Amino acid sequence: MKKLMLLLLLQFGLTTTLYAQHAVNSATWQLLNTFSIKTQNNKYVLYFPPDLKALGNKVIELPGYMVPLKVGKLHKEFMFSVLPVQQCAFCGSGDYPPMVLVITDKPIPYTDHVVTIKGKLILNELGGSDPEFSLVNAAIKP
Repeated sequence: MKKLMLLLLLQFGLTTTLYAQHAVNSATWQLLNTFSIKTQNNKYVLYFPPDLKALGNKVIELPGYMVPLKVGKLHKEFMFSVLPVQQCAFCGSGDYPPMVLVITDKPIPYTDHVVTIKGKLILNELGGSDPEFSLVNAAIKP
């Protein structure tokens, strides 16, 4: 009986923890997830469909979770995800879009809650080691 109670408590704890934070879904995240990688002249290149390319260099709003790059309370540069930091290993796989690099003018305090960031979307058309997407001159939308 004790084992059964322990199993039930563990299952309840895991279930509430897993469902406490969930993936953010928005039309903008779905559009970001339409990019692909193609081969061109024996090299891998990023391909942005026309609808996504049209968002390049435009100011957008994006809801999501902060994923810090450094330890600290305040951050001017961090990754941004549809998933909380505890689940970010799944970003960029399956139906989850890749993370977005966010660069702000003023430091933003870390939170593990969903926030909406407003900034200029930069598409990484050159590839390399930079993320596919960046939001620059970004700020938390009040």
